[in-house]
Amino acid sequence: MLINIQWLRFIAAALVVLYHAADHVRASGHAAGPLFGWAHASGFAGVDIFFVISGFIMAWTTADAAGGASAWAFTRRRVARIYSGYWPFYLLALGLFTLLGGSYLVNKHLLDSFLLWPTPLQHLLLPVSWTLIFEMVFYLLFALVIALAGASGLRRTMWLAATSLAMLCWSGYSQFVRHAYDPGQLEHMSVYEQYLAFPYMLEFLAGALLAGWLRRHPQGLGWTLLLAGMVLWMAGGRINTEVFQDRLIQGYYVNWRILIFGSAALLIVAGLTRLEFRGVSCA
Repeated sequence: MLINIQWLRFIAAALVVLYHAADHVRASGHAAGPLFGWAHASGFAGVDIFFVISGFIMAWTTADAAGGASAWAFTRRRVARIYSGYWPFYLLALGLFTLLGGSYLVNKHLLDSFLLWPTPLQHLLLPVSWTLIFEMVFYLLFALVIALAGASGLRRTMWLAATSLAMLCWSGYSQFVRHAYDPGQLEHMSVYEQYLAFPYMLEFLAGALLAGWLRRHPQGLGWTLLLAGMVLWMAGGRINTEVFQDRLIQGYYVNWRILIFGSAALLIVAGLTRLEFRGVSCA
């Protein structure tokens, strides 16, 4: 087990919690202060850390998996893990909203929300479950890689790199040619494109490619990568506040968010993993 990455999961979760807490602090009329001010500027991007970690762990733990049987076993395990953690909260929320009168449930797609099927954010019973839908999509994509690419490191890397390149090209085309992320345009994007071909998938893919690269190159820069990632993360919070007026969390700016915080997360994961290879662990 990569102890440093487990600690990074905890930090990412804490960042998201602090981000939401910062909104409540502001809504209460109190001054945010340094901690909640920083959390408001960059805490939401704890999600980007989760996405990079997810891709990294999937590739790291399935390095020897190959073929349809392995792909099916992988899918069963991952889907069971997601649903077993999500369904209790779904049922609890459904019961509470029903007891409170049910007005919140109007226009909610309950079955799609239950199954984590690609669904517009406003129709999800629990809007925060959008991240789990992306997880499910990536699991299915990675199961396909296991089934078709096998356990060959080179072949798997080629599949992941080709998919990443296609996704990168599509994101660039959508950003600068289609202007698909512009206000008024994003709202008309197909819900399936919003999940199957949205730039967040690049973070999963980058994490998976990083796992393969670190298996081949376990030695090298550790502290430098970690510090570079932390500096970029802190700079990202400043850029979000001063350049994007705290709007990097909005889908209109998703490519810039991934460029900044996705890159920072990738550097941090790489640095922490390299350090653990050298015996520098948080345990």
